[in-house]
Amino acid sequence: MRHSKLALVLCALALGGCMSAAEVNFERYTLTQDVRPEAYLHDYAVKLSLAPILNQGGVVLQTSDVTLRPAKNFRYSTSLSDELSLLVSDELIAAQAPKNLSYEVYVAKFQGTADGQALVTVAFKVRKQPKPITAFTPVTKQGEMPLPLVVMSKSYEHNSTLSADGYGALVQALKVNFRAAVQAFAQDLKQLDD
Repeated sequence: MRHSKLALVLCALALGGCMSAAEVNFERYTLTQDVRPEAYLHDYAVKLSLAPILNQGGVVLQTSDVTLRPAKNFRYSTSLSDELSLLVSDELIAAQAPKNLSYEVYVAKFQGTADGQALVTVAFKVRKQPKPITAFTPVTKQGEMPLPLVVMSKSYEHNSTLSADGYGALVQALKVNFRAAVQAFAQDLKQLDD
């Protein structure tokens, strides 16, 4: 009986040592602390979607050419698509982009790499805003409304090397690269009016 109690105590100690909880990070990363308040109340028709791996809430790390891993503890403070939409709107306001267009944005890459790179790839599609539907609005043979005319479709890639280690430095670099991509898009958009 004495040996069984000793064995039970040793087993409990061994299991307790194996089950020590990994440190949980309660910090959350935000991209929108410097966004102007008007961006929250903008009139732009922005529809942003993310590559599926980016929709999981964690900061994404690319560990090989074919492997992506979202972090479990290093997460964004809110929906990444909402935060990136605000950044797009903020840049559209700064560029005084036309409000009579709709902006479709697809974020294909927003991740770091194991060797210290911050990768951002964004595609934009710009359409004329649909006119109000009336009895005279044309429809297709299938009874659907035709899609508004695409006036611009272009992708932008901005990559950089991290200047410091850690998830905070990665998120900051991703934000800078994303803003650079949207600014390049806004400059190209201005040439449509010329």
